[in-house]
Amino acid sequence: QWLNNKKNSALLWAVKKGSYTQVRSILWLGANPSAADETGTTALMHAAQRKRVAILGLLLEAGADTKVSGPQGNTALHLAAEVGYDKIGAIILEKNPESLEIKNVKGKTPLFRAVDGGHIPMVDVLIAKGANVNTRDNTQATPLIKAAETGYFQITSLLLKAGADVHAVDASKESAFLRTAENSYTNIIPMLLEAGADINTKDKNAYFIFQKDNP
Repeated sequence: QWLNNKKNSALLWAVKKGSYTQVRSILWLGANPSAADETGTTALMHAAQRKRVAILGLLLEAGADTKVSGPQGNTALHLAAEVGYDKIGAIILEKNPESLEIKNVKGKTPLFRAVDGGHIPMVDVLIAKGANVNTRDNTQATPLIKAAETGYFQITSLLLKAGADVHAVDASKESAFLRTAENSYTNIIPMLLEAGADINTKDKNAYFIFQKDNP
């Protein structure tokens, strides 16, 4: 057990350092490719966060588990999505498509994390791999609501083209259209209306969002 712990510690160190040769040698000696540090962050997660594409490939070939959740319930794919490393995201999904819909402690899938970060190529990759565009987080928000309220025009367009529900509302009963109008993202409003959003939507105070002077 002591020897295994040493190997696993050495593997994590080599991954963080970015030494392909050392990672390969340590894996050959029998280190666990799914080894994690004291925070629960696995070697695969460290590779994803640091954009170590070749090392990530070694770990996956050695059998690293892509479904393992670390801090805050994030997987390696969550972390890649969060920072927009679309190439790494595609590699992980090629190895294990099941990682696509895993949720972290906030109820967010990797697609949600990519939307949060405004990473267009990563969103595109995840949608192309079949990500559920109508997934909901713990606040019942959808990726479309998040993209629209943040003013992400291209991501909003990608989600709508992929079938995102323009009528979905979050726990506050607010839709993507309402959030967009309240934040004055006028370039996104026509897109949502064309997708079927109701122009007569009212806010939580029962005011028409385009007629705030009249209840």
